[in-house]
Amino acid sequence: MTDEKPESPARSRRSKSGTRGGNRKPETAETTNSDHGPASTEDATVKPAALDRLEESDASGGPALADELVDDIGVRVSVELGRCELVVRELRGLSRGQVLQLDRGVGEPFDVLVNGTLFARGEVVVIDEDQYGIRITELVRRR
Repeated sequence: MTDEKPESPARSRRSKSGTRGGNRKPETAETTNSDHGPASTEDATVKPAALDRLEESDASGGPALADELVDDIGVRVSVELGRCELVVRELRGLSRGQVLQLDRGVGEPFDVLVNGTLFARGEVVVIDEDQYGIRITELVRRR
């Protein structure tokens, strides 16, 4: 009886040259072992990468490159009427026709959220007698 362990699946996939798939270079101290993280860098020379700076726009010029990159990204805008807290028992007991009292009073502005983050406050308006809209009354500054 021997104490040899069966060959692991990862080891059995290696070719006779010691590489996986036969087309990779053998791993050395200078290469990365993708199964176990980066190889040792004790002898490596480290220097900062040379990167160009993005130019800021000025009042007479066009938008900065960063602005152009994000201008067409979609965001979700929602308006929050108010909130209330319930325990699960109360939530499960709700039925059609019941009214939930919210934490906002009549006439208070509604919150305008962008991707779930408070962005502004405003008042509800009716557009063309069949749609709601929101008139922005205050932009909220983040600190």
